[in-house]
Parts: sequence; C-alpha cells; structure tokens
Amino acid sequence: MLVANLLALRSVAVEFGPAELIDSIVVRPLAFYVGPTLFGNVVAGWIFGKLVSDVAFYACAIFTYERFRGLLAHRQPNRATE
Repeated sequence: MLVANLLALRSVAVEFGPAELIDSIVVRPLAFYVGPTLFGNVVAGWIFGKLVSDVAFYACAIFTYERFRGLLAHRQPNRATE
C-alpha cells in the first residue's frame, strides 16, 4: 500500500510538477500583469490572464505526460493462473 501511494505521488509530481512550477513562477504572474494593461480593464484582464495561464499549464502538463510517460505508475494486467 505504501509503495503504491509513493508511486502515485511520483506520478503526480512528474506529470504536474514542471507545469505548476512554470505556471506559478512565470506565466500566471506575467499574464495577470499584462492582461489588465492590454485590455485597460481589470476584470477583462484577469479573465484573459486566467485563460492564458490555464492554457499554458495544460500545455505543459500534456507535454510532460507525453515525454515522461515511462515514469508514471500504471496498473499491471492481472495474470490469470494457468
């Protein structure tokens, strides 16, 4: 049980860790700063920032999932007794 939980934690860290790091440090603050400046309206800028940062997060998450699929935990097929 402990090993399964640690494998699941590793899978989550591998799949979402880089995306969260890039999103939290670079993309989201920049998008929330540029959005209101670009639109001249805080609410429209925040909506723009939210959409841009969500797209960037999921694009990074998809990339890391495809790139590091071998490191993710997956269910082993049940072997029937012969």
